[in-house]
Amino acid sequence: MSGPEKVQLYRVAGRLALLSLICGLGLVIVHLATRHTIEVNHQQYAQQQLHELLGADLDANQVSLVKRSEALYFYTINLDLIKNNLENVSPSNLNHDFQNNTENKAVIESGRIEKILTTQGYNGDITFWLATRDTGTVRGVRVISHRETPGLGDKFDLSISDWVLDFDRRSLENTRWDVKKHGGDFDAFAGATITPRAIIKAIATHLEANLKSNHDQGASIVLKERAEEVQSHHE
Repeated sequence: MSGPEKVQLYRVAGRLALLSLICGLGLVIVHLATRHTIEVNHQQYAQQQLHELLGADLDANQVSLVKRSEALYFYTINLDLIKNNLENVSPSNLNHDFQNNTENKAVIESGRIEKILTTQGYNGDITFWLATRDTGTVRGVRVISHRETPGLGDKFDLSISDWVLDFDRRSLENTRWDVKKHGGDFDAFAGATITPRAIIKAIATHLEANLKSNHDQGASIVLKERAEEVQSHHE
């Protein structure tokens, strides 16, 4: 290769290297500019899903939420206050104790909301809120992040399917924690079994862990104090 040809080759290579550098810097700038917005949107969505578990139609006087960490909250709900606004509350928000309460006293539902991560989804990590009552039953489940295939493995999204609602009021005692294909009580997704099984197994595992620990003492104190406070105001 002659000298002029080498010079031309070096010039072309240099231009390509410069173009690659400019494109790389552009991607970095875009990432840095949007990272905060994406993170804020994710946090807002997670908080929205958390509050949905407690009932979007309940106000601050009816619900007390105690944050222990980014992944753990404890709650109490004054069902007696809800009684005074039954026309604004759907029956699904009322628990068995409230519906069978014939005495003139406040009825308090208490429990915890945990951020659960399972790595066993078909496409990897799935993160969701799991709300459980102190009685051991599930109050609700909401997925907040995943990498599943749209239209195939994302049937846990409440805007797509009501599959996730099947967890409500489930417990270790009244449920076989697997998909029906494997002898359980839950439907699988059409063409997808790995993802629903991952969520089901993760929930069952945490119900077992909560039952074993019987909730930590700190939570019990917080909830007891809140229940006593609500009861005193009621009286």
